[in-house]
Amino acid sequence: MRSELRVVILGLLLALPASGTPQEKPSARDKEFETQIRPLLETYCSSCHGPKKQKAKVDLTTARGEGDLAKNQPMWLQAVKQLKTRAMPPDDEKKQPTDAERDKLAGWLDAAMNRIDDRAPRDPGRVTIRRLNRAEYNNTIRDLIGLDLRPADDFPLDDVSEGFDTLGDVLSLPPMLLERYVDAADRILGHAVVTEGPVPILSKKVEGAALAKDGVKDGVLDMALERDVSTRISVPAGGRYEVRVLASQKRAAEGAAVLIVYVDGVDMALLRVQAEQGKPEVYSGSFTLQAGDRKLTLRHSPHKAANKGDVIPDTHLFLESYEIAGPERSLSHRRIFCADGEDRDAARKILDRFAVRAFRRPLGAGESDRLLALYDAARKNGKAFAPAVRQGLWSILVSPHFLFRAERDTSDRDETGACRLNDWELASRLSYFLWSTMPDETLLDLAARGKLRDPTVLREQARRMLADPKSRALVDNFAGQWLGLRRLETIQPDHGMFPTFNEALRRAMIDEPWTFFERLVRDDRSILDLVDADYSFLNEPLAKHYGIKGVSGDAMRRVELKDPNRGGVLTMAGILTLTSHPTRTSAVKRGKWILDEILGAPPPPPPPNVPELNEASKDRPDAKTLSLRQRLELHRADPQCFGCHKRMDVLGLGMENYDPIGRWRENDGGKRIEVAGTLPTGERFSTPGQLKKILAGCKEDFARALTEKMFVFALGRGTERGDRREIRRVVESLRRNDYRFSALIEEVVTSYPFRHRRPPSKEDTR
Repeated sequence: MRSELRVVILGLLLALPASGTPQEKPSARDKEFETQIRPLLETYCSSCHGPKKQKAKVDLTTARGEGDLAKNQPMWLQAVKQLKTRAMPPDDEKKQPTDAERDKLAGWLDAAMNRIDDRAPRDPGRVTIRRLNRAEYNNTIRDLIGLDLRPADDFPLDDVSEGFDTLGDVLSLPPMLLERYVDAADRILGHAVVTEGPVPILSKKVEGAALAKDGVKDGVLDMALERDVSTRISVPAGGRYEVRVLASQKRAAEGAAVLIVYVDGVDMALLRVQAEQGKPEVYSGSFTLQAGDRKLTLRHSPHKAANKGDVIPDTHLFLESYEIAGPERSLSHRRIFCADGEDRDAARKILDRFAVRAFRRPLGAGESDRLLALYDAARKNGKAFAPAVRQGLWSILVSPHFLFRAERDTSDRDETGACRLNDWELASRLSYFLWSTMPDETLLDLAARGKLRDPTVLREQARRMLADPKSRALVDNFAGQWLGLRRLETIQPDHGMFPTFNEALRRAMIDEPWTFFERLVRDDRSILDLVDADYSFLNEPLAKHYGIKGVSGDAMRRVELKDPNRGGVLTMAGILTLTSHPTRTSAVKRGKWILDEILGAPPPPPPPNVPELNEASKDRPDAKTLSLRQRLELHRADPQCFGCHKRMDVLGLGMENYDPIGRWRENDGGKRIEVAGTLPTGERFSTPGQLKKILAGCKEDFARALTEKMFVFALGRGTERGDRREIRRVVESLRRNDYRFSALIEEVVTSYPFRHRRPPSKEDTR
């Protein structure tokens, strides 16, 4: 019996393949690849990427199924991109696939890449510990101390990677910056802490309904033109005070309603109220007051802006409330010195609370005692209570736990081994993403109660934070870098050629995309408005620049656009100026910008030793008379340049009707401008407006491009292969939600990479 059993077992072993595993049958997809996809690759790709010739060391004919595709996914991802953009096969190849064949090949490979991604273990990526950048440091000090001192304006500029200054890999700590941190801590506490004498304070809030008997409805005071209301205030000490007004205006009013703050008849602040009726916002101003009894007056001015005499008829300003507080130094002192008394227990309470907020987490073992030891040492050296506490506060402001956003590797892992971020780390990720500052009390409270890990709570907090005025930091720091608005501060077109370019126009060029993005966030509009919209935000200088009549005053206001060649960031003067040279336009820069920011398909860097645009035609006798289009055609004649310029040039030339500072033009150098073109996809256009409509139809491409940018900004690292699945999920959610901005933010903050981090590898720990 035993011998028979041995024979059976031996027979089974001999039947197994040499590898020791059963031979798998080809899958249905592998058969589909072998019969339908591989023949297309051999027909149209093998001449350059086959057994005999491998351009860029790529052979596309060796794969036999999805398993082989997975072994070199980056190569196949690049192949899909080349197919979709029609960069492959090259135009000079005799064999070209039909549109149906190209779509089938690109579609099948793209779907295969997605299936490979979905089967792979989830990878959240690993973020390098991040130093607070300049904007984050300023905002954090403002919210921690209560003073808007902007100390980081004196720091060295932050390095930028992937277009943003939020990436941990480049936020280094040079010795000069370390010295600035030490100096800044001294200056901050010098402003914030009152070390001698009493701490006087004024804090008064007045409801609009309490200021007048008539014009009040539902607790809101309707202030018609030239109406003013007054109240008495007792100023306890000289210093700077802040007035904060909660107000809105009648939507029919053109531009902003202007509210002027007077103290004893002297105008102290001018507030431009732009919020729509029923959606009040806070507007603030600060000024210096002397101690004593004062009369504070709010007057609805009949002027659109300071020093302008244009009266706005039938304008209403709706005053909900106002409050005045100060002096600033006293307010910050009271915020920090939160405990009664001046004993050791009070010092511990002050330092612990300050440290928890500054470190953005609970204190670890021994941290409270170490802070208190600094207080004890100062007291032994004869310092009074406030100066002694200040020693501990100073140590907090120069601590790495304040200056860096650290996320610790923990044993709390998911099924893939990735570390789950704790609630405090999530609070910081969320606040620095949307507000570029420390978590507020709501986030800290949710973290303390362990609620932030719940995706529903994360979504709720994201919506709350987007509605808060602090979300303007997302406009400043995300849109400001994505759209290049920071560079617009210093760019200088040739003054001799463009004498109308002045500082007022520069400011308007910056304000147009800034206000557009800010209102898109606040009104939760579609991100597709960024590509094409029938409205924008203009003031008088910018409207004249565009040739639009009927807009007067310095305030930015929404203007409906009737010209299809205007609308969306592509046609804004600021973007067009950024993508030009000081003396001329650049079809290459503009085309590359569209590929980068709108289509998410950036071209590779140019090969070395490629001549400049004018070099290709310099030896021709008619070089000076050649049009830009003709010079680009000569440039593309270089085989090294053709592949990329084929995609860039047609897009950039399609925007040639806009001069180097974004004005419309029909001619250049006495020659009529030709913008008509055919995209590699076969779509044709004859005006910039038609090109814009084509680009607006690339909804998923733009959604993917913007999502990738948002991931980089939010995570503080470049996108990785493991992010593809999450980015695809975000784009699908955007499509289901009409591409609303809030859907983008909610999906990012609930994404796997946002809530997890990869544990260290062996290489990380060496």
